[in-house]
Amino acid sequence: MPVITPLHRRLRIAATVIVSIAGLVALAFLATYYYLKPTLPDVAVLRDVRLQVPLRVYSRDGKLLAQLGEQRRVPVTWEQIPPVVVEAVLAAEDDRFFQHPGIDWQGIVRAVFVAATTMQATQGGSTLTQQLVRTTLITKEKQLRRKLREVFLALSLENELSKQEIFTLFVNTQFLGQRSYGFAAAAETYFGKTLGEVDAAEAALLAGILQAPSRQNPAASVKLATERRTYVLRRMRELGYLDEKAWQAAMEKPVQRGQHGPRVQVDAPYVGEMVRQALYEKFGERIYSDGFQVVTTVDSRLQRAADVALRAAVLEYDRRHAWRGVSGHVEVRDQDDEALAAIIEDKPVVGGLIPAIVVQTGTEEAMVVARSGLRYRLGMDGIRWAHVNDAAPKTPRDVMKIGDIVYVLPSGKGEALLAQLPDVQGAFVALDPHDGSIVALSGGFDYDASKFNRVTQARRQPGSSFKPFIYSAALEAGLTPASVILDAPVVYEAPDTSVGIGQGKEPAVEGEEPEQEDWRPGNDTKRFYGPTRLRDALARSRNLVTIRVMRQIGVGYARDYVTRFGLPKEHIPADLTAALGTAQITPLEMADGFAVFANGGSLVKPHVIDRILAADGTVLESTDLPVACADCPATAPPLAGD
Repeated sequence: MPVITPLHRRLRIAATVIVSIAGLVALAFLATYYYLKPTLPDVAVLRDVRLQVPLRVYSRDGKLLAQLGEQRRVPVTWEQIPPVVVEAVLAAEDDRFFQHPGIDWQGIVRAVFVAATTMQATQGGSTLTQQLVRTTLITKEKQLRRKLREVFLALSLENELSKQEIFTLFVNTQFLGQRSYGFAAAAETYFGKTLGEVDAAEAALLAGILQAPSRQNPAASVKLATERRTYVLRRMRELGYLDEKAWQAAMEKPVQRGQHGPRVQVDAPYVGEMVRQALYEKFGERIYSDGFQVVTTVDSRLQRAADVALRAAVLEYDRRHAWRGVSGHVEVRDQDDEALAAIIEDKPVVGGLIPAIVVQTGTEEAMVVARSGLRYRLGMDGIRWAHVNDAAPKTPRDVMKIGDIVYVLPSGKGEALLAQLPDVQGAFVALDPHDGSIVALSGGFDYDASKFNRVTQARRQPGSSFKPFIYSAALEAGLTPASVILDAPVVYEAPDTSVGIGQGKEPAVEGEEPEQEDWRPGNDTKRFYGPTRLRDALARSRNLVTIRVMRQIGVGYARDYVTRFGLPKEHIPADLTAALGTAQITPLEMADGFAVFANGGSLVKPHVIDRILAADGTVLESTDLPVACADCPATAPPLAGD
């Protein structure tokens, strides 16, 4: 028989105690699980989780025009996550993710040991799976109960989803600062790149943000972001994800503080706001989170051309109305270009015009440092328009001095033109006359400076451009292009508002409405041309002929008739001044009215939305309006004369 020594006896007792403790722990674990099980949410819901995806607006050729929502999120699939991002996340948060069952017991023991030896909780024991359930399934509650539920849910989630599915959900749901949810949105925010374009240094920075998203992102603190990135890159080197050369290159890459907007491919913010308003009326707050996609009728090529044309016209008009001086002045001593740029970093870029500080002036050119830190040369050709005391400047010094803050318009590599923020505004709209689809629209010089959409909201007097509608009414009333109307002076007496019988007109009393004056309209040329055919009067925009035409056909008839062009009757004066364009019409209404002439007489409905899609690409609504078509009268919109 084997001899049982005291040592053997002690080992047996120790083994029995350990097994008993393990059994008790397991029993307690199971009891706790069954106790908490009724309160645990179903982890299967994560398989079909609906991420809050913002509203995205596209041109008809598939270019992104706008992205609207409280959370910036760009969902990606497992195949779209580059290996360097996977490695950075593993190095930063959970390097044994693909080995453990959802709970990393080794990691927990290591974290406890480090905390016990250093008296600091420098390492966490939570796996990626635990972090995922914590941010998606668990609400705030007491620490111990929450931690236990987190453990049970993590184990259940690992049985429900694959590792790739869990990692993809993690990458798409985590908050990374600056309203960015998910790594793809954060890549756009901090680097202006897609997730597939980031390098090792950028991937490490994104992974490092996870620890403290609001404090360690580069927009909040370059110092903290750099320190955390250094740690992640060191871990990637230790785990063999980076060789020495790649690690050194990533470490040397500077962290930029810049923040980028969504990767908008075409600048059309007024269109984006029109779409947002239309969808909000249909779907309410859902539009900011349900991932709606809207395809508009806007043509990206024409939209870019419209923006250029509008801004060029406004700037040219503003140039013809004098130089109003510099925008400010700062003291320039020995600062470098970066320090000078920081002085004006709060001044916005408006309509492509960039704020800059004058640092040199000569006889033929000036040098400025822009908000971006870049230097630009201003030659006399770009300065000569800025007249001072009605005289053209002979040198840049006649217009500016060192330290002045000016606005410039880049015109080439290192070259720019002197500019100023315009005092005037403008609008541009172009639509297809056959179906009313808006192909280009800009409601002002710069959306950030003024969100007032002048295409749809600004009612202005159209002036002589209103006359074709009056002449169209005249043709409908029986006149012909050869009809002769007298172009001669005419006076319309103001109504007599005097009081008292036989007293004549009395002088106005203070506080009362002043007396109306007689109306003596004339032509722009200050001349009169006698008998004039209708076609010549329209071609030469004769005011007096137009007034007599409207009087002949009747003001009421003319007002009723122009509504056939989509023009609102309530905004057209009920008097003869309407003949000269004193109505209050928006640019979009005018464009729609002239579309009737362009398409042969059919009234179309202006629209900017072509179709609305759900997040999965399902078409929810599609615009199906009548089109002007000479060969298909059954589906054509009504003629303007009907």
